[in-house]
Amino acid sequence: MLHKPTVLIYDDLGTEIKREIIIDFLYTLVDKRLESNKSLIATTNLTKEALRHWLGKRIFSRLIYKNYILEVNGEDYREQNRDLF
Repeated sequence: MLHKPTVLIYDDLGTEIKREIIIDFLYTLVDKRLESNKSLIATTNLTKEALRHWLGKRIFSRLIYKNYILEVNGEDYREQNRDLF
């Protein structure tokens, strides 16, 4: 099933409780997407280095193999107008 969508979006990668079952799932997810030559878009609040540490070398290597990491920096929009409340 992970190989069916042309583009798969994974929101907030790295916020899960780091357990063996989650790591196994992420490995399978990334590996199946690579195997089927399909796109994966993932969002995260982690830096590239923090993501590498959180995922581990094996999964991170697969993730960056055919994917580009775009870092977007800026203020948290939730805090920008907080003084209005």
